[in-house]
Amino acid sequence: QSLLCHPPRVLYLLGIAIGVQSLAIILLHEWSLAIILLHEWNIKSPATRNASEDRAHLHVELHHDLTPLPLPPLSRSLQRMPNNVEDALDLLVSYHENSNTSSIQNDHRLQPAFVQIGANDGQMFDPLYKLMLTRHYLWNGLLVEPQPKLFKKLVSLHQDKSSHWEFYNGLVSSACNNGTITFCESFTSGSNTMNWREQGQGNSVNMKHCLNYEGGKGFHFIRTERQCVQDVKELVEKHGLVNTNEIGTSRLIHSDWIDLLQIDTEGHDFEIIQGIFKGSMVPPRCIHYEATFPGVRRDSVPYLESKGYTVKKSTRDDLLACLVISNP
Repeated sequence: QSLLCHPPRVLYLLGIAIGVQSLAIILLHEWSLAIILLHEWNIKSPATRNASEDRAHLHVELHHDLTPLPLPPLSRSLQRMPNNVEDALDLLVSYHENSNTSSIQNDHRLQPAFVQIGANDGQMFDPLYKLMLTRHYLWNGLLVEPQPKLFKKLVSLHQDKSSHWEFYNGLVSSACNNGTITFCESFTSGSNTMNWREQGQGNSVNMKHCLNYEGGKGFHFIRTERQCVQDVKELVEKHGLVNTNEIGTSRLIHSDWIDLLQIDTEGHDFEIIQGIFKGSMVPPRCIHYEATFPGVRRDSVPYLESKGYTVKKSTRDDLLACLVISNP
C-alpha cells in the first residue's frame, strides 16, 4: 500500500528489475560466445590463428594431436637464383635460419624440407648424395624409390637419418589406379654391377621409354605392379615424416612447405611437375629435375616460367627452377 502511494518509487524499482534481467541475458549471451570461441581456439593451431589473410590459401591441415608448426614466411622467393643445386641447398638453409630466432640445428621442425622422387640406391647418379653428407642434419627429407632391391639399399645407406628422413617404396604418377600402377624394370634391378641399365637406371613407369631401350638392344624389361600415389601432395600427406619427441608429435614435412623437389624418373619428370599445379598445394621453392628425354626441356621450361620460376641449366642433364624475387 505504501508503494502504491508513491508511483515514482514503483517505477524506480521496476526499472532496476528490468535492468538486472537485461544484464543477466547479456552475461549469458557473452558466456555462450566465450565457450564457442574457446572451443575454436582449442581446435585451431596457434600458427593458423595468427596467419595473415595472404596465407589463407595454404589450407594447412594439421592433425589435432600434432604439435603446431610455424607457417612458412609470406615470401617463398629467394633473393637470387642459385648457381647450381649445391648453392640452392645452402641458400634454402640460410632462408630458414634468417626466418627463425632459434637455431634450426636444434629443432627439426624449423628445418628446410626436401622430397626426392627417384632416389635409386642413394648414390648412383644421385645429385644430392655428396652434398647431403655434410648437410643432412639440417634437412628433413622424404625419399622415394619404387624398386625393392634399390629401396632396401637406399634405406640402409641412410639409416642413421631415420629421425628426420622418411622413405617410400612406390611411385608418383597421375596414372595411379587404386594405389597401384604398372612399372617396367630390368630382371637385374639393384644387382651389384656397374652397368647402369642393370642397376635399374633405365626403369620407368613410362612404357614408351622402356620400349625404346628394348628395341634392337637386346635389353628386356618385365612388367610389375607397384604401389603408388597420384601426385606430390598425396605423397607428402600420406608418407611425410611425423616426429615424436619429449615436446610432442609434429609433422616435419608438409606438402605446402617443400623447399627442394628433386626428380629423376626416367622421362616422367615433367608429368610430376605438372601435377604440382593441378592441385591445391603450394609449389616448392626449387625444383631440380632431369631434362634429357625428348620434349622435357622444350615443354617444362616455358611451363615453369609461366608459373613464376626462373629456370637454368644445372648439370649436363639437369635443370634447376627456383622462385626468385627478381629474375636476373
